[in-house]
Amino acid sequence: SFDGGGAAAGGGSGESPGRGQRVDEAVLSYGMQLRAWIDLQVDARLQQILPGLLEGELASSRQDSVVAVEVAERVEAEARAVAEAQAKLLAVVEGISEELARVKASVGACQLNTQQLGAQMQLSSAAAAGHQRRGEEAEGLRSALDEVKRSCVAREQQLQQQL
Repeated sequence: SFDGGGAAAGGGSGESPGRGQRVDEAVLSYGMQLRAWIDLQVDARLQQILPGLLEGELASSRQDSVVAVEVAERVEAEARAVAEAQAKLLAVVEGISEELARVKASVGACQLNTQQLGAQMQLSSAAAAGHQRRGEEAEGLRSALDEVKRSCVAREQQLQQQL
């Protein structure tokens, strides 16, 4: 750096210490000006590049957002359609379940009626068999009575002939 020591190293030419200080101030001022100029150049370049870059990025982001919203709307519509189909399917399954319960109750009642009819038929068959046996027995008794009658009539005729 330029300070008073540089002037002293110059061989003691007798310069005053105020001049070294002025050089330091000039270098400092030049450095600040250079820094301000660089900042201005960077800012100008950023102002040239960033709007296009940001606009491109924003346009891309907007397009991505539009696509995402459209996809979300389609998914929402499909979800509603699936929910409606599921509700309809549930109603059909509930209807089938109720109908199955009615059929099951009806089948149970039919089975009970069939069992009762079977028992009644067995009783009727047994009764018919009993009636048939009684009829046969009655027929046998009639035949026996007829035989007894004939034999009584024949015996009576024999007795009358003998008298």
